[in-house]
Amino acid sequence: ALAAVGDAYLYLSEPGKANAVYQRALSQATASPTDRATRGFLYGARTRPIELREGLFWSYVDQARAADASRVLDDMGKSLPPANQVRTWGPENDDYLRYYRLQAQYLIYTGRVEEGIAALEKLEKEVPFNAEVRAAHADAVSGQSHPRQAIAMYRASLTDHPDNVEMLAGLGRASLTADDYATAKSVDQTFGNTFPDSGSVRAFKRDYNAY
Repeated sequence: ALAAVGDAYLYLSEPGKANAVYQRALSQATASPTDRATRGFLYGARTRPIELREGLFWSYVDQARAADASRVLDDMGKSLPPANQVRTWGPENDDYLRYYRLQAQYLIYTGRVEEGIAALEKLEKEVPFNAEVRAAHADAVSGQSHPRQAIAMYRASLTDHPDNVEMLAGLGRASLTADDYATAKSVDQTFGNTFPDSGSVRAFKRDYNAY
């Protein structure tokens, strides 16, 4: 429930409130249960510490608190098992991927854009069909004033992930930047009034209405 509240505050663009809630949720999720019989049933499936730390990370980013966001990444790295103990079929494999993706996005956020894009390109070579990595890479390229290159990347990714809302919204934003209003209109019509809880969709619709 606390994780959902944190997500809602980020949706409402209130990162300070989200931060406080994520911290409270994280302290609960990492606490030792008082009754061993209830272990595994206390917090639900959406409150793994690494997921809460990602929410905490973005709440700091939205407040322009780079040092605190970096500290969250450090905590995330320390919580992961040694790399040589990770199995490809275990959740730790995805956790490492999340950690490396956020590290790359942090580099971009702090102005080291070329380093961040290089890190995302390296990740994409290792996991070529991962939607989150591909979307982050395309977002970074679009942010570097290369909207047409980003459009090509979004379209290629949507071939493999046709239902990915983040990529479709990214395609719409890049299309607006590239003055490709036909594509932007198509994206807007595809969304219609759906996905109101998606920050990416809201951002695209705001920009689309402005244009």
